[in-house]
Amino acid sequence: MPEDRILYMHESAQMGGAENSLLQLALNIDRKRFTPFFILGQEGDLAKLLGQGNIEVSVIALPRFFHLVSFLRSLFKVIAFASRNQIDIIHTNSVRTHLYGSIAARLIGIFVIWHERCLLTKEWVDFDRVFSFLAQRIICNSHAIARRFLRSGSLPDNLRVVFNGVDLKVFSPRQDEALIRVGLGIKDGETVIGIASRFDVTKGHETLLKAAEKIISGHLADQVNLKLLIAGTGVFKEESGREDLLRQMTQELGLKDKVIFTGFHLDMAQIYSAMDIFVLASDAEGFGRVTIEAMALAKPVVGTNSGATPEIIIDKVTGLLFTPGDSVELADKLAYLLNNPQLAKQMGLTGRMIVEEKFSIRQHARAIQDIYEELLTKEKK
Repeated sequence: MPEDRILYMHESAQMGGAENSLLQLALNIDRKRFTPFFILGQEGDLAKLLGQGNIEVSVIALPRFFHLVSFLRSLFKVIAFASRNQIDIIHTNSVRTHLYGSIAARLIGIFVIWHERCLLTKEWVDFDRVFSFLAQRIICNSHAIARRFLRSGSLPDNLRVVFNGVDLKVFSPRQDEALIRVGLGIKDGETVIGIASRFDVTKGHETLLKAAEKIISGHLADQVNLKLLIAGTGVFKEESGREDLLRQMTQELGLKDKVIFTGFHLDMAQIYSAMDIFVLASDAEGFGRVTIEAMALAKPVVGTNSGATPEIIIDKVTGLLFTPGDSVELADKLAYLLNNPQLAKQMGLTGRMIVEEKFSIRQHARAIQDIYEELLTKEKK
């Protein structure tokens, strides 16, 4: 069977959850069946990591449609790249690339797939929903995202829900957890609650810090020496001063000696392994791949009861859910797990089993490949 060529398009190259999910897909599709190519809107870590995976990457500036001359110039470059490399499917992964990919695919006469990774809860107009007829297939990371496309209570026939996947070999319980904890400055007897995300204002860092202060000052957990692990950094321009604000908040709450800021880490499996409990405190996540990564390390997860998180965490089975922004409720849920360590451990082990059943990268890549095959078979008929 001849190889089919897939062109992935994404406007950002800074590593966040969406970029990590896209990278894992590209690295795990069947290279005997499909050849991946990439167009990115900028240079960055994603481009470097793709290059290390022997995937051809072209960086083409992708200005907004309103800059018509620049837009058309870039569009022609996309068309030329796709034509030169005999692309069969364009797989776009961000709002702006949906427009580029749809026009290019229509002019060349090939398929376009939109991958939807955002909830878009604050926009006045959901342009992807308005123009969804342009895509032969729309892939949503979760049912929460899919609901953006509901019409008269039904989803369009061209929509598919495919959960993100995690590499179960990389994200697996480790034997060297104690050594990793020492390297991070965590002492014997300290119980670690962790969070991992960009320093975006919607990620709930303040909620976690307030909850931790309530646990410590209110003695909510019995004989627990608590430590907070905050993994991540500011990725985008608007996040540049967030770490300083969070550090200041730790001082104001009297938590300076209780919080460790790890910065950015490529080996996130190592960071999760140092935690006893993982927290996803975001206002709402379209998927939140950090949740399945932590679960794959057999960590119990306390997450917000919003967005797609309830599709991942089974409340009272693999973790606990709380109301976004409610630091009192979060403190109570964390204290419950801290006071019941055996239950917390069992939740973590069950979470690992759920990830193996529903959220492996192999399942994710296979489901995406099935969508490619569906379209390509349709063309041959």
